[in-house]
Amino acid sequence: MSGMQQWPRALALAAVATLAFQIGCTDRVTDPSPVQVNSRLSRVDATIVGDGTASVRWSAIARDFIAAKPAAEKPNQQAAFRAFAYLSLAQYRAVVAALDSRGHPPHASPRGAASAASAVVLGALFPQDAGFFESQLRAQETDVAEPPHGQGAFSAGEAIGRTVGMKIAELARTDG
Repeated sequence: MSGMQQWPRALALAAVATLAFQIGCTDRVTDPSPVQVNSRLSRVDATIVGDGTASVRWSAIARDFIAAKPAAEKPNQQAAFRAFAYLSLAQYRAVVAALDSRGHPPHASPRGAASAASAVVLGALFPQDAGFFESQLRAQETDVAEPPHGQGAFSAGEAIGRTVGMKIAELARTDG
């Protein structure tokens, strides 16, 4: 008989838990407070190109490129995530390599490095459309106004970015 008395208790507990869950989940989501960036930890200011950094611009190019593909040619969700992961890795490593190469002028531009690495990786992941990504790189190069003493900085960064981009493209090709 004790088993029958437990059923109403179990149902009551389940009802209370459900009610508590529903009440607890009705709070409005609020914006988090702004994050304070420690300027000592930041190696370089954001490299502005157009309305955002080179990374943001190339992520938008990749997003719009994938979204514009016809349904029959559109990569699946995993392939798209993979493309963004390799794109981000290439951009990061290219910027680090550009910053580490600071030597004689022209200093390699991190924006040129990130842009070239992006074009190489996206061209390797979508080989039929590699020309499109190269045209985006050329358009970005003409949009960039270099400072008076920075002649060739974008090109120096581009050379580093292409090297890094090829390494990442090879990694993507052999990752299984």
